[in-house]
Amino acid sequence: MKTAEGEPEEGKMSMLVGTIPNASMNITMASLSSMTMGVDQLQSKFLRCHNCSKPYNSDDQHPRLLPCLHTLCYKCVKEKVENKKIVCPKCNVEHKSTSSDMREFPRDDTREDLMDFVRVQNDTSGVTCQSCGEDSPATHRCQECGEFLCSKCKEAHKRLSVTRSHELISMENLKKEKTLGAFSHPQKCPQHREKFNLYCSKVECQKPVCYVCVLCDHKETDGHKINNTDEISNNKKQDISKEMDSLKKAEERVTSVIRDVDLETTAVGEKGRDVEMQIDAAFDGYIKILEKRREELKNKVASHVDRKTKVLDTQMSTLTAHRNQIEEAIYFSDQALAYTNSSALLQIEKTIIRRMRSLNQQPFDKMPHETAALGFSHKGLHAEIQKDIIGMASVWASSIYPPNTRIEQEGDAIENEIVTFFVFTANFQGQKSDDRVGVISARVKGPKGVENMARVDERLSGSEDRFRISFVPFESGEHVLEIRIVDRPIGTYRFQVIANTDVSVSNIPTVILQKAKLPEFSFDRARAHRDVTVSPDGKTFLNSAAAAEPAGPNTLQKYKGAMSTVPIQAPGSHYYELNVRYKIRRPLEKCNLVFEIGLARGVVIDNRHHVEGQTFAWSLIGAHHNDCDKICLHIAHGNQCIFHDSLSKNEAGATMSRNFGFMVDTDKQEWKIFDSAKGEQICVIDAVDGSEPLYPVVAGYNPFQVEVTMNLRTGSAINQE
Repeated sequence: MKTAEGEPEEGKMSMLVGTIPNASMNITMASLSSMTMGVDQLQSKFLRCHNCSKPYNSDDQHPRLLPCLHTLCYKCVKEKVENKKIVCPKCNVEHKSTSSDMREFPRDDTREDLMDFVRVQNDTSGVTCQSCGEDSPATHRCQECGEFLCSKCKEAHKRLSVTRSHELISMENLKKEKTLGAFSHPQKCPQHREKFNLYCSKVECQKPVCYVCVLCDHKETDGHKINNTDEISNNKKQDISKEMDSLKKAEERVTSVIRDVDLETTAVGEKGRDVEMQIDAAFDGYIKILEKRREELKNKVASHVDRKTKVLDTQMSTLTAHRNQIEEAIYFSDQALAYTNSSALLQIEKTIIRRMRSLNQQPFDKMPHETAALGFSHKGLHAEIQKDIIGMASVWASSIYPPNTRIEQEGDAIENEIVTFFVFTANFQGQKSDDRVGVISARVKGPKGVENMARVDERLSGSEDRFRISFVPFESGEHVLEIRIVDRPIGTYRFQVIANTDVSVSNIPTVILQKAKLPEFSFDRARAHRDVTVSPDGKTFLNSAAAAEPAGPNTLQKYKGAMSTVPIQAPGSHYYELNVRYKIRRPLEKCNLVFEIGLARGVVIDNRHHVEGQTFAWSLIGAHHNDCDKICLHIAHGNQCIFHDSLSKNEAGATMSRNFGFMVDTDKQEWKIFDSAKGEQICVIDAVDGSEPLYPVVAGYNPFQVEVTMNLRTGSAINQE
């Protein structure tokens, strides 16, 4: 075995053991045939330099293995290394070369086994003796020496005591061999010229050695650990096999992704054509609408022209007849003046003058009854149409790459309270994706497997790299949030919902409660405004929608809240309680509303977005108070503020929780409001007309600035205390 010029022995020895090429020593003929390669293909793929295409040899054209497992000849490697880097000409992968001897690219001597295999497969008669060097045709190959022998050398091999026991294989049998083992070349220590039968496992060594090396430089007394090369080789093969099994699985995954990419490429084309058809259909419809309008306008023009023409034709007929009468009178009078019979003229002159005076005095319009005042008014039409089309018709495309989707939860998820998630999306390069909320949806699966939609809000101003997802869990336990774009999942997030243990305690004196009825009612979920949420049991109200859904036929259209399922009716007193909580997300602007708790007749509830200030309606309002820049409680009656109290600061993160009790006395026409936790009366609103049913109502506003939650306590829930 020759050593390339300038190649250090240590690098060569580690290379001899540490490399397994694309066609390794233990590869079988069956596996070679499974590659479905002919001998020419084997030569091209494994036995020629991937740069210069020249066949490998044992000298300066010997193969060097790059980290990408492509091989170049030693000569090309030296030529292609620039600035301590080399680019593989086969796959364009860049590799570093920090050492002057290029030990990062080990010599691949296993190719020599494959070269002998190909030589035998091509033509055994062309294989010459490697022992005597006389170009005599080889008849056998010595397994131990790794050399082809002619008949003379074969006989000499048998006579010598050193080689007498060597296994010789005839060329005929060699061609039938099914393993590359028959073509292996023994590796020898370049220093001692002895076979590498041993391996030093010391961390600093990790290389094959001969027995002389062990005696001289790799003594076990010096900490060296010596093993048999076959044992180490088998272990390394097992390691390679494990890595290969893992790599095969990776190949399957890559193949699966390739298949997905191919399907997605086809789907993109098909979707593009489908969208183009949708655009054509939509614009064909727009064109039909425009064509219809054009015909309508042209028909209207024709109608105006027809009407004007008829009016002018009628005027023309009248004037023409009048002119004819005048012409006839003038003609007759002219003839009369020509008569010389004076007595005859005097007999008709009065008639002539009377006729001419009559025609002369006959009135007629001095101007046309109609004019060509007809035109087409389309000022700004082009700009308006263009603006509407640009604003209302657009094409969207998403580049969201699911592995780059990140979902963050804000605070704990508590039963019957709003939980907020922030979704960060990016393309495959990690750059922010520009996606519209309209095509992104979110759903949450609860512990019982029931799915509910969550609300997706627009990208937050000042934080355009994220969406906000709002959801109200109505049960505790594990939930799964899934974000989708159209019908494809782009991210999932598991979260735990904590049971709500916030129990409001009422300290209203028993003597007051004993005089009142404790009606059982809830908020009407079916009639609640679409921008708010009412829990399935009707006892919890939130000022944001659990999901963006169209309003139903019976839902409140204007009032941003919910009304009770049953009204309060005379006679007697009726008591119920509400726990009100809020959290400010962003400071509210001047006089922004937070919540309303009211009492109103059914006919006035949906007149406005609040009932305050209406006839047969009474309420207390939580809102930003401009004078003190705080969130305050206002109770007004008769255009006068009868109660004002500060609830919290107007700053992000500020929270409030208050328990209110309400006593509706239909006999005294009073609505008493209590701080139920303190057991104190806040105020009394009088002149509350209970002659007709009154509905308790609640409303919540500005969900992007503040989260509002109200819990209703009625009937037995109050009695249980």
